[in-house]
Amino acid sequence: KKDLWTHAYQVAFYSYNLARNFCSNDLTLVEDSYVCGLLHDMGKLVFETAHPEFIDKIKSICAQKGIPADIFEKLLAGVNHGEVGALIAEKWNFPNVIVSVIRHHHEPDLAPDETKKLTSLVYLSDMLSHYQTKEVDYYQFDPDVLALFHITNEAQLQKISERLEEAFKAEQ
Repeated sequence: KKDLWTHAYQVAFYSYNLARNFCSNDLTLVEDSYVCGLLHDMGKLVFETAHPEFIDKIKSICAQKGIPADIFEKLLAGVNHGEVGALIAEKWNFPNVIVSVIRHHHEPDLAPDETKKLTSLVYLSDMLSHYQTKEVDYYQFDPDVLALFHITNEAQLQKISERLEEAFKAEQ
């Protein structure tokens, strides 16, 4: 659970800093970026609390077979952690923007137009976190999201990743 919270904090930190750099003219997006980054994986917390053995099994099989965990979750449970988190956020009357980002943070192309940019930002932050731990490669990033933030090659992504990682470590 500690790793889950550290990841949530890291994605929140990255989301906020990316928003300040790429979207500074949209104050609402900048303000929402941290909270959305922090809560993006709240569905995982529910899975881990309710079914810890289920999550361990998913992680093990995914690592062995090279399958993205969210796809495997959907196959086994019928929903992924984004959907579970969004349903809880709706029940708790979270603002629609937060619900939408939680629901679509792995598939920003499915987000409604009014939350697509923020969802893409949280997606990028989440992917950068996984990129730094070698869980994903450059080719796995959504090209539309990279284009939205004018990231045109892996060297550019790597530079952004390194700067965020250094700033995050300095923050701790």
